[in-house]
Amino acid sequence: MLARPESKFKMIKQQTLILISGCRKPFSARPAMFWFACLWFSVGLMPGADRYLISQTVQANTLLARQPQEATEIKELELRKPIERDLSGSQSHFYKFTLSSNQYVHILVEQKGIDVEVTLAGPDGKPLMTIDGSSGLRDSEPVHWVSEVPGNDRFEVSHQGGTGQYQVELRELRAATDQSRVQVAAAQASAEGDRLFNENTKASLEASIKKYEEALTMYRTLEVRDREATMLYNIGFVCRAMGDMKKALSYYTEALRLRQAGTNRGEEATTLHDIGSVYYSFGDLQTALEYFSKALPLRIEVGDKNGEAITRVATAPGLS
Repeated sequence: MLARPESKFKMIKQQTLILISGCRKPFSARPAMFWFACLWFSVGLMPGADRYLISQTVQANTLLARQPQEATEIKELELRKPIERDLSGSQSHFYKFTLSSNQYVHILVEQKGIDVEVTLAGPDGKPLMTIDGSSGLRDSEPVHWVSEVPGNDRFEVSHQGGTGQYQVELRELRAATDQSRVQVAAAQASAEGDRLFNENTKASLEASIKKYEEALTMYRTLEVRDREATMLYNIGFVCRAMGDMKKALSYYTEALRLRQAGTNRGEEATTLHDIGSVYYSFGDLQTALEYFSKALPLRIEVGDKNGEAITRVATAPGLS
């Protein structure tokens, strides 16, 4: 059982730990801002604090609905020719590529120190999907799409925050197959799950789980283990948001098994940390510390400074 807090300040720190453990968006590196945010979290002035955009999000109102007024150029994306660029806060980069009807495209944006949002628009300029699936500053944002009409599609990479680098690559461009259509359908189900989660009602949270389960089934059919792990994690995250910690632990544990068999050490670290947070909520501080201690070196290894800071707070003396 958790020990009774010796002071109101210790109670606030314990509450803060539980809340920030579920917040996967990067915190400011400035300690003063970090602790100010923590205090806000502890008194409930930041609604939805334990939410991170988990997967892909389809949005109807995106920046690509307008012309790239601030862009100095629109670069051409060529197959398997990656482009690496610097990106500053509130800045956008625009790209274009040509698709034929019934053509499958796979674009990958690798984040190198910043969290980017990517948006795909069709030949008419109307947005098709916006993706902000990972806040891991060293992770990737994948885009999968099947064109229905031929023409020049456009692609935007944007960022809010400090300066960093990213790399964008047009990895696949080929005729659509049944398998590639399943890939796109899985991504759309995941995106709908994200949208429903963001509505933050009991009904929408329950509906988001169903969408993630749909995506999970398709990713298992495709044998895309990394995305399968992400869907399991997402379901666990929603269960946790709804207060079902036992079910959250079950999904987190299954996701961890796949993460440890894969190569994404950053997401493995996140899953380890969140399992630790669940055990913390159970009052099992020793097991919680064991998971936090496993997460910390992985976060250091991948250069996740924000995640490292959060895990160090979780393992700090006086918080357990």
